[in-house]
Amino acid sequence: MMHIMRYMSYYSMMSRSQFLSLHRTLCIFVSFFLWLHTSPLNFAESHPYRIIVSKPLDRYIINSTFTGLQNTFILQNAGDPVYVFLEPRYEKELVAVNLFEGTNLNAISSKKPMLMLSSETKNISLEIAALQMFPEDRDYLIDVEIRVEPIYKPQSDEPSVYLVPQIHKFVVLSHTKEDFLNVDPKIALFQNTGGPFAISTQDQSIVAIVQNRGNHLMVIEGNVAIEGPNGYSQNLVIQPAYVFGQRQINLTTLKNDSTNVITLPKNTLKTGRYQATINLFVGDRFEQLYAQTTFWIVSTSFIGVLMLICFGMIGGVLFTAFSRR
Repeated sequence: MMHIMRYMSYYSMMSRSQFLSLHRTLCIFVSFFLWLHTSPLNFAESHPYRIIVSKPLDRYIINSTFTGLQNTFILQNAGDPVYVFLEPRYEKELVAVNLFEGTNLNAISSKKPMLMLSSETKNISLEIAALQMFPEDRDYLIDVEIRVEPIYKPQSDEPSVYLVPQIHKFVVLSHTKEDFLNVDPKIALFQNTGGPFAISTQDQSIVAIVQNRGNHLMVIEGNVAIEGPNGYSQNLVIQPAYVFGQRQINLTTLKNDSTNVITLPKNTLKTGRYQATINLFVGDRFEQLYAQTTFWIVSTSFIGVLMLICFGMIGGVLFTAFSRR
């Protein structure tokens, strides 16, 4: 209170010119602050770079008579104007790959960028020609890496404003001699990341790993059903996953999820026993996979009560032992 009175007496002794000078300084400071936080020079909130691929993955089943094919897809720029580089990666001793743009089939060079304006779309043709017979029954992958560079680079020392997620267009050539895809799915792991007992205040998740012990790509879809006390029920849809031959993958329920786990609904799991059931479907074989796991969710108050009971029992035993002496 004394500080407030002191400041009030100070301002009351100021002259009119001093007060106007102080007022002008405060106005300039506030104006500069607002300009700094609303100006388009704030590049951390501008310049979104977003390229959309119409068909991220295409699969073709081929045999020994394969000579080549043409694949088409569309690129759409849903952000600011950018330069786009297309660089195909493939087994060069087996196939030749060329990229063309537009109806005139203008050749695309991996070293020369394409300019894409905002909301612009481009039709891309991918021509694949076989150079020799494929030696094995397996998947042969053509990976077109789509690299984006901004036209207007922000004048900022923060490198995060330059970062653009990696974008790919995949073409899979599944070579088979008997027109039969060799896929062998297996659920390698399905369990709560917190173990059989987890605390309710922590984020809950389940790790689900699927293996493909075959030689060809398989597409996995499915869901996870959660059942708990008092009629609790929750159904989580798993994001479609592509599992190449002799590989494994972590399943998730969220798009672009980097955690590689199935995230359970937050703050909805109460104390009790839960059972999670995963149902997976292999697209090319119409095969169903199934697994279950059980875990307990305990609250911190429940743990506290148990600890009090345990300490009470230990205290009672010690008291009885000493009282008999």
